[in-house]
Formats: sequence, C-alpha cells, structure tokens
Amino acid sequence: MKTKLPPLNSPRRYLSSLSLSLALVLGTGTAFSASTLIQTVPGTGDGIEQPVAAAIDTSAGAASGGALVVTGISHVLGQASNFSTAKYAGGKQLWLKSYNGPSSSFDQPRAMALDAAGNIYVTGTSRGTNGNDYATVKYSPGGDELWSARYDAEVDDVPTAICVGADGAIYVTGYSNGEGFVAEDITTVKYSAGGTQLAVFQLPPAEAALFDADGPAAIAVDAIGNILLAGASARLQEQFDLLVLRLDAKGGVIGESRASAPPQYQLFPKSLALAPDGTFAALSSGELEATGEADLFVTRFNAAGQSLWSGRAGQAVTGAEARIDPQGDLLVIGTADEKDLLTLKFNPEGTLLSRTDEPLGNALALAFGVASDEVITATVQPLSAGIAMLATYRTPITTSDSLPQIIVPPEGYSLIPGVGRVLTVQAAGAASYQWLLNGTPISGAIGATYLPAGVAGDYSVEVGNSFGSVLSPLARVSADDVIYAAGFLKDGSFHALFSGETTRVYQLQSSDDLTVWSTFFTQHYSGTPWTITDQPAVALPHRYYRARRFL
Repeated sequence: MKTKLPPLNSPRRYLSSLSLSLALVLGTGTAFSASTLIQTVPGTGDGIEQPVAAAIDTSAGAASGGALVVTGISHVLGQASNFSTAKYAGGKQLWLKSYNGPSSSFDQPRAMALDAAGNIYVTGTSRGTNGNDYATVKYSPGGDELWSARYDAEVDDVPTAICVGADGAIYVTGYSNGEGFVAEDITTVKYSAGGTQLAVFQLPPAEAALFDADGPAAIAVDAIGNILLAGASARLQEQFDLLVLRLDAKGGVIGESRASAPPQYQLFPKSLALAPDGTFAALSSGELEATGEADLFVTRFNAAGQSLWSGRAGQAVTGAEARIDPQGDLLVIGTADEKDLLTLKFNPEGTLLSRTDEPLGNALALAFGVASDEVITATVQPLSAGIAMLATYRTPITTSDSLPQIIVPPEGYSLIPGVGRVLTVQAAGAASYQWLLNGTPISGAIGATYLPAGVAGDYSVEVGNSFGSVLSPLARVSADDVIYAAGFLKDGSFHALFSGETTRVYQLQSSDDLTVWSTFFTQHYSGTPWTITDQPAVALPHRYYRARRFL
C-alpha cells in the first residue's frame, strides 16, 4: 500500500506521444534449460543472512567464469544490522566485509553495482543523527574498503538504486521522507571514482511529485551523461504506470516517458537496461490490486524515449534484471513464483525468441554472466547463524527455433457503423490459434482471422505449436474514440473541433471514404480543444475525421 498518490500535473516535457501500441508477448509453453553447477560454498556461521543483490565480476583477472559478489543483511546479536558483502569463486568464499555506520544501529543495503575494473559499490540506509542517511561504500576486487560516503538531507533519506556511468562516476538515487513519511524530495548524488561528492541533483517539486511514495526504483546513465530514473507514477489517481524521467548531465529534466499496463494493473518498476545506441528497456512488476495477482511487464523504448512495445512474463517475478545484448536482443531474468529461474529473450521488435523455467530452488540472487547470453544464479538457504549453503549455477539463454513467431500482428482499428473488419495474424511455425478479448479466450475463435462483430475491446491471438505458444501484441478495437466531422466552407476547407482527456494520447486522422485514413499528427492532449483546418488538394463533397485514443 502506497503512502500517497501524487497529484495530477499538467504535461510538460514529453519526449514523444507516448506508446501507440502495447505489444504483450507471452510464451505460455516453456522449456527447461540445463544449468551447470559452478560451485557450492559451505556456511561459515558468519555470513549474509538475507541476500539483497548479486553481480558477477567480469573484469580482467577475475576467476574463470567470473566471481560472484553478493551483498545483503547480517544481524548483530539481533539488536542491529550491517551491510555484508562477500565474494565467491572456485567453491570458496574469498572475503566477507561489513559496513557499520556511526550509530552502530540498523544499516541495510539496498542496491549494488560493479565497474569495469571489478570495484564494488554498495548503497543502502544507515542510521544517523537525522534518521536514515544514504550510505555508499566502495570495495576493491580484493575486498579492501576504499571509501564510504554519506548523504544527509536532515530527514529520513532512503537510497533506492545505484549505477556506474560511462565516465566512471557513481550515481545514487533515492528519496527523502518528510512529515508523515511521504516522499517529498527525489535526490540523486554523483560521486567520483575516488569518493568525492561531485553533485547533488534534486528534482523540482512538480517533477518529484510524479513519482509515487517509493521514489525512483532504478537508475541508468547513458554515454553522454544523461540520467534515466524509473519509478511508479499515478494516473487518474487510481492506477500506477511506469514513468522514466530523463535528466541532463546537470540534473535538469529534459523529458519523460511512460507506459501503462492493462486496466486495473499497477506497474512498479524494478530495473533499467541501457544499450550503447541510447535505446533502453524497463522491467516492472504488475499487480492486480483487486486479487493480488502479479505479473512481470517488459517495456522497450527507442533512443528518443518513445515506447515501442511491451511484453509480459505471464507470472509473478521478483529479482528481475535485464540486458540488451550486442545484437539488440533484450534478455530478461528473474525469480518466478516458486523461486525458480525464469529467462526471456526478445528480439528488437518484441518477438519472444525463447523462454525457460527451471526449478533451481531458493533462487534469491541473479546476475548476468561473463557471456552476454548466460545467467548466474545464487541459491541461498539462510539460517540465523548465517549462510547454510550457497550454490551457484550457470544457465545459457538460447534462441529456440521451435516457438512460433508472429510475423504480422493484428492491427487495431476504430469501429465504423455498418462496416465490418477482420483481425488477421500472420505467423511462422504456427499449428494453432486462439483469439482473446480482454485476456479471455473467445469460444470458437481458432483461426488466423477473426471478425469482432462490432464488439470493442483489446484483442490478441495466442499462436501455438508443439513447443509452446506466444501471444500477439494487443489490437485495440475502439467504439468510443471515433469523431466524425465534415463542413465544406466557402474557402474550400474543412473544419473540425476536438476535445479529449488530458491523460491520453490521440492520433488525428482524415478520410474521404472511411477506408483509407491519413494521419495529421499524434500527440498528448493538453486540455485545450484542437481546431483542425484541412485544405484538400482538390475540391471534395465531404471528408471524415476521427481521433484514435491510445493508453
């Protein structure tokens, strides 16, 4: 339960017209991937009781296959807690280090990042004189504490994410709790590799209010120093969407991107993946508040911040991470409902290339391996005295030639009275089809085409074969977003007036025959009615106009 819903704000700096399609790609048939056990580490009785994050040291000189670094919580006689960070390789714990803040009280890690040299950065909350502070610690690959830094805004400060920029600087983001434990300040602190505080970026109040009370959940920095912050944001005071704010190198907000889940779902971002060309992806936990049902949503954006497509895992996933490989494919890893390992691989267009589920047990800590297409999983069985056993597995993420692939997805449209239109899908390797309306299978709709028969809603088709199935992008058939207007004036022009919802994106189109439509523009509606003046190339007896509404 969130402590508050941020107020609605008028749109300011949208990078784009938001997403024009929500492509939900689901692999319901799954394969088991063969994982290889790398190492097991017996408990020492003085270890990490609760893992929080894991990463692989792939720097030069690291152990073959990379060394696993895990950070988490260790308790001190039940009265306090410390950051504990350990490194494992070759079946051994190489070192274990703890951070104890100045109050010797409750210190808890929240996130971790490694740089190209294998240095380790851990950030978390540490009790200070004004409640919690940001506390960030740097360890060498060999486990030496190189520096620690604290940020105190004289209220309760909670870091939520950390990353290392291309320039080697370290970025820590989070929020500060004001009166009533409501997130008021969204603050990002930039440190040099040597631990010097270089800058503090605070979002303006209106921008900070876009995030929900948990603040940003993920951070990434692109090649030119722009900062991306991902978090949950309220829409219409009732539904949380994915929000990604883009800040320039001086901390000024230069754009925002959004993506929405299906109705009634709440999106809470978990991580960001950034490609060298500026494209990026966000992972979000989608929660259906009425039933508690959860799912993992994946959203891919272009370099301008436009949402290209979204996918979903079809089940609740925790601990999810994403990577964009050199070919532009998006790799997603996570821990599924029963602590199993889940992997997903999408091509740049959003087609699901592979999916695996594997029962690795208590798979609490995940990280990408040395190769771009492998996962390292740490399964931890915690006891009160420390780690009982840490087992590490390597799992390849492969591309399956057996899954059907959707070549041309169905395309949504706006209903026109008296005019029927068929939804069509083209797929390779397909053996079966099942059409769905708003996520529910339609009885008897089992062909490559389907006629909605005047029923509005979100349509999709599940295409399957003996290996499994994939779900097409949503095709929205709308009944309430078509506006007809025509008026032949003396000056030879047509005029139309349109008003919409300020939380929506609309695409304005015109047609002479209700079949072929031309687009004027696509943009976010700001609240001021749009007056459309259209001057055809030749005189026409009539012309039709419509506004297509998108999430």
